[in-house]
Amino acid sequence: MFASGLAGAVNFLLLPVLTRLLSTEDYGLIGLLTATLGILGVVVGLNPHLLITVRFPVLSRERLRPLIGALVPVTLVTGAVALLFLEAVRSLWADFRFPHWVLLVLVGATILGVAFNAGLTVLQMQRRPGMYAMVQVGAVLLGALVTLGLVVGAGFDWRGKFLGDVTGLSLFGLIMLVYLVRKGYLGLDFQGRHLREVLAFSAPLAVHALAFWAINAQDRYFVSAMVGLEANGLYTVAYAFGNILNIAHTSVIKAFNPFFYEHARDEAHRPAIVRLTVWYLLLSLAGWGVFVGAVWLFVPVFLGADFRSSLVFIPLVALGYTFNAVRNFMAGYLYLAERTRLIGSLTLMAAVLNGVLNYVLILRMGAIGAAISTAVTFAFLAAVTTWFAVRSWPMPWRAGIRSILRRGYTQSEPGKKEGLQ
Repeated sequence: MFASGLAGAVNFLLLPVLTRLLSTEDYGLIGLLTATLGILGVVVGLNPHLLITVRFPVLSRERLRPLIGALVPVTLVTGAVALLFLEAVRSLWADFRFPHWVLLVLVGATILGVAFNAGLTVLQMQRRPGMYAMVQVGAVLLGALVTLGLVVGAGFDWRGKFLGDVTGLSLFGLIMLVYLVRKGYLGLDFQGRHLREVLAFSAPLAVHALAFWAINAQDRYFVSAMVGLEANGLYTVAYAFGNILNIAHTSVIKAFNPFFYEHARDEAHRPAIVRLTVWYLLLSLAGWGVFVGAVWLFVPVFLGADFRSSLVFIPLVALGYTFNAVRNFMAGYLYLAERTRLIGSLTLMAAVLNGVLNYVLILRMGAIGAAISTAVTFAFLAAVTTWFAVRSWPMPWRAGIRSILRRGYTQSEPGKKEGLQ
């Protein structure tokens, strides 16, 4: 949690500098590149960290090594396909003035990003928070230093921020690749059955993750095309603020996952896991309210004058991230049940809904329509994921909720505590 928070803080603290040196149009281009990098991160390698997370508690290192090794050809093939696709739609990039080298850098950084995320996942499942923090924070710090050097020192525009981001990801991706090989978690002794296992588990989830990134990123493309790059720049800065809440949720879930996947199969631990789940959902909604209140006080003095109007987007973006955190937490039960096709189908349905909402609401309301569509879509996805999760993995939901309500009641009515117990 500390590592994720510090990594997010580093990028956040760049905003007062970058929003005074870069234009809203520069930030619009950065938003498009960030969205594209996220989508490529799903396609290239088929998002393997979930496979590692689920298999790590039940496989020895010797059995895990060829499975992770099978990710190498999958990553290289999907990387080549991604590059060919970007080359095919290269003419569309010309509208946003992206040079050709950007495509090559995007795909190269994404391939190394697979090693980076796989290495972080292994460290997470090993419960090595110190090493995890060094890698995650180190990558962000390096990216921030390169960004400052290029933007502040050399006077670069959006290119400085982009190159800073991919430099940190790429270098630490190489470090994690070496780590996995040296520690025996990555070898090339895989067989066809390992490739089939990777594809059977990850391909449906790749559809889910791609659809998720479509929800999370297509609004940037819609706003750029329908309203303009300057509006997208303001919207991108709002996402940077909303991402603070996302980082907080992600860090909690990462800290909880090793315990969850190890003990959710154990009957004795299930009541405690249910109580933790319910408390997390309640505190998430309360945390959104506190966050929005703090942002309204903080933003006017934090951003450059050209970016302060982004404040109107932040509550809705943060609400979308809150609902997405609920979805992430509840999706763990579907991963345990290995209902990956259902996860993919739900997210694909939500992505289509989000696309329709983006077009209709942006056409009627401008850029604020994108923020509304994101919040509504994630609320829908959280609701349907929770509904299926409760029915897919047996947990004492009613007993857990009654336990929380009874505890709250007995604490408020101490005279009746003994009788209720």
